[in-house]
Amino acid sequence: MNLSIATGLLAAPPRGGSVFSPPADPPEDPPAAPGSSATVLAIVPAAHWHAGSAAATLAEGRVLAAGSVTGPGVTAGAEGLGPLAMSDALGRGFWRFTGGEYLDVGAGLTFANRAMATFAVGRMLSGNVAVFGPGNRTGYGAGPTTANTGGAALDTSTSGSLAPYVRGFSRGAQLDAANGHRIIAGAQLQLMGAVSRSTAGGGTRLHLNTATAAASQPSINASGVIGAEIGRYPHSPGSSWARMDLYELVVFDRVLSDAEADAVAAALVANWAIPEVTSQLVLEGDSISAGVGLEAGEAPAHRLGEPGTGRLPGHYRVYHVANSGNRVSHMLVRRDAAGSWATALLPGENVMAFEIGRNDFAAGVSAAEHRDNVVAYLHSEATGVMQRGWQVRAIANIATGSSLQPQVEDWRALLRAPAFAADIGAGPGGAFEGQFAIVSADLIEQDGATVFATTADTAGSPWYQGDATHPSAAGALLRVTGADTPQHGIAWGLV
Repeated sequence: MNLSIATGLLAAPPRGGSVFSPPADPPEDPPAAPGSSATVLAIVPAAHWHAGSAAATLAEGRVLAAGSVTGPGVTAGAEGLGPLAMSDALGRGFWRFTGGEYLDVGAGLTFANRAMATFAVGRMLSGNVAVFGPGNRTGYGAGPTTANTGGAALDTSTSGSLAPYVRGFSRGAQLDAANGHRIIAGAQLQLMGAVSRSTAGGGTRLHLNTATAAASQPSINASGVIGAEIGRYPHSPGSSWARMDLYELVVFDRVLSDAEADAVAAALVANWAIPEVTSQLVLEGDSISAGVGLEAGEAPAHRLGEPGTGRLPGHYRVYHVANSGNRVSHMLVRRDAAGSWATALLPGENVMAFEIGRNDFAAGVSAAEHRDNVVAYLHSEATGVMQRGWQVRAIANIATGSSLQPQVEDWRALLRAPAFAADIGAGPGGAFEGQFAIVSADLIEQDGATVFATTADTAGSPWYQGDATHPSAAGALLRVTGADTPQHGIAWGLV
C-alpha cells in the first residue's frame, strides 16, 4: 500500500504561529442600494406604492396586481395590460410604462383637486407623461367616476415647445419666472411632486427633488372624485398615456402645507440618495436623436440617464427635445419659444448636443446652405444658442443611404473646418471659446471596425434598424457610449 501525505501538512509552522488558522469571517452582504425599501414618512399618506417591495402578480413580466405600503393596491387597467416589472443596474425594482398601459387604483380613495398632493420617484421617457390622475374609467360598481379635473394631478408637458416642466392639474412650473427652470423633469432618477390647493391655501406648489416652484390654483374645482389611475389622465386617456419608469408613488388626499410638502420631498430624496440637479444635457435634432423606432428606455436620453450606469454625473438632468422629421427650421422654433429648453439655464453646466441634416438634405438643401443655417441657429444676436449661455456639442452625422451620403460627408468636412468654430464665436480668441466641441459619432468603432462612417457600414448592420438611417437599440447605445472609442460618445468628458 502506498501512502502519500500532502507536504503542506508537514511544513513547519511559522515562528510563533500555528499550523491551523481560524476560518475567515464570511463576507458581509453588500449594503442595499438607496431606495431598495419604501420611504418612511412622518406624515401618513392616503396611498403609497413602492415597486421594488410590492407583492405583485405578474404575467409575461407585466404587473397584473400589486400591493401597497399604505392604502389600496393596484391592478392592470381595464384592457388587462399592466406596466413591465423591471430592475435597474443597482437591482432596484420599478414599473415601466411604455405608452399603452396603466394601473387601476383600488377602491377607497376620494379626491378634491384643490386639496391633494402627489409625489413620484421615477424618470420620464417622454415629454408628455401623466403620472397620476384622480377619477377612474372602470368605476367601483356604479360606473366610471371620471371628472374633468383640468388635467392629471402630476404630469409633464411639452405642448407649445415648452421644456418638460412638472405640472399639477395643468399648472406648470414655467409659471414661476424665478424658479421654474429648476422644475423640469428628465430621464434620470428624480423626485417630482405637485401639491394642489386653493389660492387661499397657497395655490400649486411643484417639486423637483428639493427645489420648488409656485403656480396658481387649478382652474377647475372638482371634489368627490372617486378612485384614480396611474399612468394616464382618466378624463382624457387617449392623449396622455405615460412613458416612464416609476419607482415609488405617494398620494395625499388633503391639503399639505409648504413645510409638510418639503418634509415629504426631503424624505423621498434622502431615501433614494438623489443628488440635487445643478447641470443638464439636452439632446436636439431629428429622429436619430429622438430615438424613433426604439422602445421606451432605449432612446439616447434614456440610456444616458439610466440609473446605476454612471453615464452622466448624478447632478445632471437629461432629456431630448428632438423630433422625427425635423430640420434646422424646427429647431429654431423650439429655441425661440417662450419657456423652451433654451430659456431654462441651471447654475452649473448647460450642454446642448445636436445632430441635424438628413431631412434638410432630403429636402434639397446643400451642405453649404446647411452650414450657414446651423451657424445662424447657434450664433445670432440675443437669440443664438451660444449667446444664451449654452455649451454646444455638434454631433457629426452618422452614415446614411447612398443618395444622401455625399451631402453628409460634405457637411462633416464643413463642420470640422476651423472656419465653422470661428463663425460661431468659438474659435481661438472668440467670445465663446471653449464652449463648442464636435462629437465624432462617425468615427465610433466596435471591435476595430467603424460603425457609422460610410453607407457600407449601414448595410445589414446590427447597429441600424434596416433603413440605413436610424440606429437600432444597440446602435443608439453605441452612439451614447462611443463603444471601443468612448471619446466619440455623446457624454464624453462630462463624467
